[in-house]
Amino acid sequence: MKSVHAATGRAGLVACGDLARAIALSGRFPLASGASEAEAAGDLRAFAISAEHGRIREHLGVAIRG
Repeated sequence: MKSVHAATGRAGLVACGDLARAIALSGRFPLASGASEAEAAGDLRAFAISAEHGRIREHLGVAIRG
């Protein structure tokens, strides 16, 4: 169940593009996964700087160019 919660948080981050908002929403709408808010926030922070997140944003055409 934790993987479902992580996936929904990550999808929210991709959709809104705002890490702080995604973390807030993840805490506001918790699933019965047993994951704490701190764990969910940590997962979102790690995902936000991951290559996977970068590839998804690039595929969607919203990647940050350096």
